[in-house]
Amino acid sequence: MSFYGSEIYSVDKKYRVNLPFKMRKHLSEKIDAKFFAICHPVKQCIYLYSEEEWKKMEEKFFKLDSFFDDEADDFKNQLFEFASECEIGAQSRITIPEKMLKKIGVKNEVKIIGAGNHLMLWNPKIYDTTFNGKKNMKELSQKIFEKLK
Repeated sequence: MSFYGSEIYSVDKKYRVNLPFKMRKHLSEKIDAKFFAICHPVKQCIYLYSEEEWKKMEEKFFKLDSFFDDEADDFKNQLFEFASECEIGAQSRITIPEKMLKKIGVKNEVKIIGAGNHLMLWNPKIYDTTFNGKKNMKELSQKIFEKLK
């Protein structure tokens, strides 16, 4: 399952967001579709993983030995503090916990970005400030394509 593109949607008073059709069509065969939401530990955004993708991520996180490794423990604490299971309602809306939206600065609207195996939720203004003109995309692209070789 892959997610692509971006859309800006409103957030209602119950903290629900419509999922764009082009992103939810991958979930149409799964009536009981769930997402797992985590606040990114560095970026000011929320990552939404399908249940299937979340299980893969969870396996990696649980391999970290947090009992004897303080850094791993701190990382997991920060990551799981705001983690939440989110169900998709009958009208293709997903409810995001209020504390997560507040943490990333979202009030009335959210930018939803398809990022391959997950979705990202951003405050549109924070996203624009973070990415527009701040990174040399030529240099970044070269670095990333080198890693893909």
